Amino acid sequence: MKSIQNVTLEEAKLEQLEQTVESLQVQMWNLTRSIQDISKDQKKYTDNHVVFYARLSSTINLNTYSIVKFNDVVINVGNHYNSGDGIFVAPVAGVYQFSWMTLTDSGNAVYSELRVDNVKIDRLLVSLGSAAGTIPATRMTVCKVEKGDHVWIQTTEHNSNNHFLYNVAQCSFMGLLLFET
Repeated sequence: MKSIQNVTLEEAKLEQLEQTVESLQVQMWNLTRSIQDISKDQKKYTDNHVVFYARLSSTINLNTYSIVKFNDVVINVGNHYNSGDGIFVAPVAGVYQFSWMTLTDSGNAVYSELRVDNVKIDRLLVSLGSAAGTIPATRMTVCKVEKGDHVWIQTTEHNSNNHFLYNVAQCSFMGLLLFET
């Protein structure tokens, strides 16, 4: 009689264990679906909300045709701006707004331009000449950018010593997606 009770007790424990495993499988499936939904929502958010803002963290001098690497990233929704190479890669086709600010001082100049896949879109030329002090300048432009296009700020052919001053105001570069096309 004792062996029949042991088998029954073992069967009950086995049935309870099987129910627990089934319950855990359902929970894992629900958790997997939730994670997939969150990933889809996050991808949608980062594709539709693209914005970056980066600054220079020190004074730099750049030669002609040098990409400016704005290395102090303040915001980078979607991580499409790379501070290591100074290039933004568009995650979607659309109309974007880009703006950059340069600051230089006495006897120096900064000649810069916005490029989209190596096509010059706009320019910003700043020269204080021999006057004492500092001078900031900002340029804002709106342009159509295709998915995967590379966007950056670089110096032009007109000046071999572009002096980007780090001071109270910081040289900066920003971009944002206005709407998809």
